Amino acid sequence: MKEYHKEPMLTFALNKEEKMISINSIPLAQRGRLCNCHCPKCYKQLDAKLGQGFRQPHFAHENGSNCHGSYMTALHRLAEQIIEEEKAVMAPAYKESEGRKLRFTRVEVEQRVERKDLQPDIVGVTDDGMRWCIEIRNTHKIDDTKKAKLIESGITCLEIDISEQKLENLKSFLLESEENREWINNPNYESWIKDKKRWQVALVENFLINKRELYIPAYEKYDGKKIILNKISVISKTDDGLFVRAKAYSPDNSPYIFNIGCQELLDDHITLCEQKREYNELSIITDNLSYDVNFQPLNLKISWLYHLVSEKEQELKMREYGNNPKYEIKSKSFCDSQCKYRPYLGKCIYIIYQENGIVVCNKERRLKDEAKTKSENKIRSYRSANDRFPREERQSTKRNPEELQKLQNYYNELQLTSYYTTDSGEKAKILAHRLTSNDNIIVLYQNINKSRDGYQYYIQYIVISQGDIKRNNPIPFTNKKAAITNFKDRLGLSRECDNLYRQKDKDNELPF
Repeated sequence: MKEYHKEPMLTFALNKEEKMISINSIPLAQRGRLCNCHCPKCYKQLDAKLGQGFRQPHFAHENGSNCHGSYMTALHRLAEQIIEEEKAVMAPAYKESEGRKLRFTRVEVEQRVERKDLQPDIVGVTDDGMRWCIEIRNTHKIDDTKKAKLIESGITCLEIDISEQKLENLKSFLLESEENREWINNPNYESWIKDKKRWQVALVENFLINKRELYIPAYEKYDGKKIILNKISVISKTDDGLFVRAKAYSPDNSPYIFNIGCQELLDDHITLCEQKREYNELSIITDNLSYDVNFQPLNLKISWLYHLVSEKEQELKMREYGNNPKYEIKSKSFCDSQCKYRPYLGKCIYIIYQENGIVVCNKERRLKDEAKTKSENKIRSYRSANDRFPREERQSTKRNPEELQKLQNYYNELQLTSYYTTDSGEKAKILAHRLTSNDNIIVLYQNINKSRDGYQYYIQYIVISQGDIKRNNPIPFTNKKAAITNFKDRLGLSRECDNLYRQKDKDNELPF
């Protein structure tokens, strides 16, 4: 036998005019069958149980009735009636538009709309002639087939879930709350959003042409400043008016290009072209402007795309270094992979040129370092495993037992944890650490995030001097294999470090 869950008491029913009415509107003299009300689902006569004492008034079927689901049907019918009578419903937010109450001049309940196979529960028409379809959900969501048809037909549809509501609070839920509702399709708001974006672009365009002033933001070493624009002209504009490209000149005759539009469209329209070699180029993002804005130049969100003076200076630097036999122009990847002994440690020049990282390599120093490193590698290859350290690292002084014990305690602490606190206070993952023969600690660790220059792996010596634990400057690496090889060379290890090559870098394995 099929079991049914016990439904809440039915406090609304249909009267003889087919309107949903509350049990509280039934006078005492019309209790029982005299209320002349019937069930919204099975349409059978109901008794008005007005109750005595603390009993809750409600409508009831006659004994033996097998009507199930009448409460959910009552919710659905009452929701339609409330929206029809009030000619309003609260709509949720959509993209950058906030939630607002939709007010209708006309409401159609269960009427056919543009396509015959689409029958929404309610259609509301606003004073601008836009149609808003509303689906009332109390059991199942709109299926994918119907959703695809709504989108294909360009029908605006809002689905409201009333399955967890009560009959008594349904009116306030529909008219005041934005919860439990979502837009299935919303071309009406899309049109409104496009109109707003078009207005925002036109506002900035008119401001530049009429006011002829703008605050230019700072760029690197160049301070921001307010300039008066001359010879302003629109050089391109999309057909929909959502993107404008304007040209102007400052009093010192510096040329400027302004790209005006929302962030999304600016990303699509702005391209790096040869024209940027002749103009300062900036973007003006209009997303933050509202209809009631007290428009001022400082309200604009402006960012640099191309700084003519700075780029000219970079070009001059490139020519200067390129003509000097002492230097070589190298890519950043060259420094990471081949010049790993002294990358970016104040001996090379790192500049941004045409949005690419370029290193002006000190060729003389690099060749000397490479020759010195090859010589040291030959010497180390003939030494014992415990004596394979660079000359400056092999120098040791006699330490008293207290210093040795302090260093040993620090080493023991590293063994008990899997992370390492760097000089900047960040926590990093320890890949390996050893106590060297000359009473120093060498640590190989990995930072979670890469530095701006791409470094993620570091080797650092920890020494004790005058009774205090001190750290030498960390040696950075961008490549894990290079870091492990360097660590292995410093200790003369081979098999012990081989398993480090096979470890995968997983940030979720870090203990913090």
